[in-house]
Amino acid sequence: SGCLRRSESIAPQQALGMTNSVTAQVQSRILARRLAKQIDLDGSLTSEYLFVTASFEHVLSRLPSDAERKRCLRFLKEHARLLKAPKSLKEFPAGPKVSVPAAADPDQRARENLVHALFNHNDFITVR
Repeated sequence: SGCLRRSESIAPQQALGMTNSVTAQVQSRILARRLAKQIDLDGSLTSEYLFVTASFEHVLSRLPSDAERKRCLRFLKEHARLLKAPKSLKEFPAGPKVSVPAAADPDQRARENLVHALFNHNDFITVR
């Protein structure tokens, strides 16, 4: 047919643009907070499972695969653990001031970062 097909690729500048985007940071925090409130998270594996599922549905308009879900649950657990011990992390200069600051709670901040990562997912960036 006469339809052009774009091959999958993301230029490094595009990926860095989304990662460093104030809009993406703010919107990921807003969405993560809204989803956490809707799910009424209690820190259990079931509530985190629901959060991952809802995040994929809202950002990528699909369910996560079993492998994606496992990686996301592992990310949430490990990332929250690191955020609970800030002295073990390397500090770097802050970027531009944003209207919605990162959550103080390490578990919620990990959720915000997961949603931010999904905003950088190839399925979100490219149109198929």
